[in-house]
Amino acid sequence: MAETSPFTITLPNYPFFNADLNPAGDLESLCDDLWPLVMAHLPESRKKPHGPEYVFRSLITNFVTAMQVGGPVLIVSRNKRFLPPKSRYRASQATYDSVTKVLDAASSSGLIVQETGSGQFKVTCDDHTDYRCVREATRVRPTNNLLKRLRPVLTSPAHDFVQWRKDIEVIHLRARKQDNGKATSSEQVPYDDTPMISTFRAEIRRINQHLKEHPSSYAGTNQVNLLKDHVIRIFNNADWQQGGRLYGYWPMNLSKSERHLLSIDGEPLADLDFGSCFVALLHVYDGAKFDPDAPDPFLIEGYERQRDVIKQCAYAILNADHRMKNYPENIAQEHGSRPPLSWRDMEQVIFTHVPLFKQYAYTALGLRLMRTESNILIAVLLDLIERGIGFIPMHDGIMVPESKKLLTRDLMLKHYHAVTGQRINVKEKTIKRLSVTPFDHPAEPAYL
Repeated sequence: MAETSPFTITLPNYPFFNADLNPAGDLESLCDDLWPLVMAHLPESRKKPHGPEYVFRSLITNFVTAMQVGGPVLIVSRNKRFLPPKSRYRASQATYDSVTKVLDAASSSGLIVQETGSGQFKVTCDDHTDYRCVREATRVRPTNNLLKRLRPVLTSPAHDFVQWRKDIEVIHLRARKQDNGKATSSEQVPYDDTPMISTFRAEIRRINQHLKEHPSSYAGTNQVNLLKDHVIRIFNNADWQQGGRLYGYWPMNLSKSERHLLSIDGEPLADLDFGSCFVALLHVYDGAKFDPDAPDPFLIEGYERQRDVIKQCAYAILNADHRMKNYPENIAQEHGSRPPLSWRDMEQVIFTHVPLFKQYAYTALGLRLMRTESNILIAVLLDLIERGIGFIPMHDGIMVPESKKLLTRDLMLKHYHAVTGQRINVKEKTIKRLSVTPFDHPAEPAYL
């Protein structure tokens, strides 16, 4: 039968199988008990190698973590191209052969049910996750028998029975995947280690260790995946000089309206960021002097209500490597409608009020400025680690305990000047719960 034309669907409740998750504690003991049932259905040649057992134990761990935030259904690729023989980005044991053999054996043993994909679906996933695009949308779920064995584990906190693979890769090099000449999704790029990359990796592992020593707490009711307890550093366009921001730590994706419910070491947080950071770095790149006390460049008279969309468009112009004729798909106004200006008129507004954007439009310079920005932020984080201060990295800013905000502000100013030779302002964003006090009046904020 001919394959039907692929179309895009989203499966938000069906997480992808992640071979970086391994069992711990009681779940590890349960996997020991279940493994002989699966091994009995493996081909004789596959019973001894460690790969299939590793995949099975990881599969069970994935079921339990999925049950923590929704239903115990997983997407598991049976695509050989998707599971290459060797990749620094995934466990070496998770090969095509090991994964498919374990799925079939676990199915024969009565532990799982497979709904094998027909190839007609194209499943999309976020660019910053390991799995992005799978043609074989195979869904796997535990049988009732396995569910009964798993449910007792759910009475314990997730960290009691789940652990990350110790050698998980935290430095990612990405590129945009091309489909008929059009960039569609992000793909991981293989690379060889260098002294620079080894330094990056050591820094991120140090940051991740600190995040575990000073974890963020959340007092809200929304479901959050606390297992996302670490960051990765992502470089773009297969170029180590582009990007470099941190991604992955669960509080980074929490909505702004929920941030007042976060705390570190029992203390409410302050949200600090560099004011007009990209504009300031663009001046540094150009050799021009940036005035940190200048008005917000994106708050333009007559277009005040469009301030946020103007900023998004300006950054899109700076990040793009070719001329755009229309608004990027992800840019819309607050209520989801298109901006009131044509794209050509939007360009003119930006170029008139921030002339440097016209000079560097469509040069992909934004991603190089992002590299500088990420270097500054990581330097600040490493300085905070030396002082034992907990934090949440937020791309061009940091959330820290209230009592540490003035010290953190000084460190941000110090490292920005050390890298750029220029000055910038550090602003405190309003968190819903707080009445914010400017830095030049360092009295403690009052609670509302």
